[in-house]
Formats: sequence, C-alpha cells, structure tokens
Amino acid sequence: SAGLTYATALFDPRTIERMAGHWLALLQAICANAAQRIAEVPMLDRAERQQILHDWNATAADFPSEDCLH
Repeated sequence: SAGLTYATALFDPRTIERMAGHWLALLQAICANAAQRIAEVPMLDRAERQQILHDWNATAADFPSEDCLH
C-alpha cells in the first residue's frame, strides 16, 4: 500500500491519480522485466497513449493551394 502527499492547492486530484497510475505502470514494468532499458519502459496505458499520440495530434487542415504559408 502507498499514498501520495501533494499540494492540493496546486494539483487537481485527477492529475495526481493519473501521475500515480504512471508510477504504478513504471513499477509494474520494471518488476516484469528488470533487464529492460529505461527508454523501453511504458508509462502510459493504451488509452492515454492513443489520446496523446493520435487524438491530440490530429491537426491536419486544408490550406488553399494558391496561398503561401510563409
């Protein structure tokens, strides 16, 4: 069992829960394979990885081909 102490005036409880989830994922991955490189240790779950890499990165936009963008 573990607990976190944090500045409640600075952080939303959901943010801390998400950070705790990252910490737990890190610990579980290290326990599952202590020989893996730190760069290979996943900290995000599948849903959060999808959100960050794909959902938030969906920035495609149509631009007029006759206009310059610089």
